[in-house]
Amino acid sequence: MAHERHKPAGISCRDKQLLPETVLVVEDNEAENMRLCELVKGFGFSVLGAANGIEALALLRKHRISFIISDWQMPGMNGIELCKTVRHEARDDQPYIIFVTGRDSHSDLIEGLDAGADDFMSKPVNREELRVRMQSGLRLLRLRQEAEQRNQQLSAALEREETLHEKIRDDLKRAAELQRQILPMSSEPFENLKVATLYEAAQELAGDTYNFFPVDDDHLAFFLIDVAGHGVAAAMQSFALTRMMTPETGIFHTAEQQANRPVPEGFDLPAGLVAPHAIAEALNSRFADSDACDYYFTMVCGLLNTRTGHGLLCQAGHPPPLLVSSNGEISTLGRGGYAVGMLPGVPYESTPFHLGEGDRLVLYSDGVTECAHADGKHFNGRRLRDCLTRYNGMNLHQMTKRIHEDLKVWNNAVHFSDDLSLLAIERTGITTEAVEK
Repeated sequence: MAHERHKPAGISCRDKQLLPETVLVVEDNEAENMRLCELVKGFGFSVLGAANGIEALALLRKHRISFIISDWQMPGMNGIELCKTVRHEARDDQPYIIFVTGRDSHSDLIEGLDAGADDFMSKPVNREELRVRMQSGLRLLRLRQEAEQRNQQLSAALEREETLHEKIRDDLKRAAELQRQILPMSSEPFENLKVATLYEAAQELAGDTYNFFPVDDDHLAFFLIDVAGHGVAAAMQSFALTRMMTPETGIFHTAEQQANRPVPEGFDLPAGLVAPHAIAEALNSRFADSDACDYYFTMVCGLLNTRTGHGLLCQAGHPPPLLVSSNGEISTLGRGGYAVGMLPGVPYESTPFHLGEGDRLVLYSDGVTECAHADGKHFNGRRLRDCLTRYNGMNLHQMTKRIHEDLKVWNNAVHFSDDLSLLAIERTGITTEAVEK
């Protein structure tokens, strides 16, 4: 019975499929060089031969080489020198290097590994040993190549993500600039009235907003709102509220429902104007019952008769407004109240106040009083009142600027953890026009 000839095992296709199949044999003995080349060809590889390290480097710089099988001792440039040179070159496709040598001492092994060799074989080279060592090397090269491909994919993904983030950052900066542009700065909306503001967002976009504007020849409407939370969603709601509370919407003229409760004594509400508590109730009715809004907000809104100095304001869960007299005495206004959008059907109240000549009304968000020191202490209401008393002799704009500087010092020039907003209104006196009226 005839026996089938055993077919020598080759390198698995799976281990070769991702890699170039060129092997460089470096051996100064011509016969041994030819034998090694034939063995490698039998494994299915293309083979290049070189007689020494110098010839090998020339071939490496022309061809994509996966493997180097190199003798140790060679004229011109030996295997150690070749290995060091290859490893020091900036190559993306570093080959797997096997030294073929008669050396077997530990010091030789350490020297070869230190030079950058991956494996060793003893002379004479056994075919099956060469096959399994090359197959092992191929697996390592395949894993290295797969890792490199994943790194390239990851780098590409990170680059795309960074491009997207850069666009988002640019969009946020533009949105923040638009948000700042719709907020009025210090001005004199009436001849006998000055308004100054302080505003700084904790992030690119803020949840704080404010506005002030005449609603007729004698009355100034004003509000300061602090939307709970931070980020884009809070800023979008803040922007929407700013647009809802503009003179064009007429919210101080046509709230959805005028509360059936009399306006407190001391303020004669002209026909056609809406009391501040009715505005808060209309907004609460809109937002507390809406599933589309996840953010409640605190607010102070009010009306001021610039001719008489009498005013009304509604405090809806917001820090209490401060009334600073011309001599520096400070009193608080408001009765607390519920944040808007938190609970449906809750009532709100309007609080009367009077702004005499030289008096100031100051509204602020909790980002001012809760501004944190390095030791965790808050700026708090007492320090704010101290500032208002200390800077009462300054003009309104200088006062708000100094308060802003004090907050920065208190916060040690770190980014604020919450938005800062402050609105100060000063009645400077009765004008000739007002007297004639």
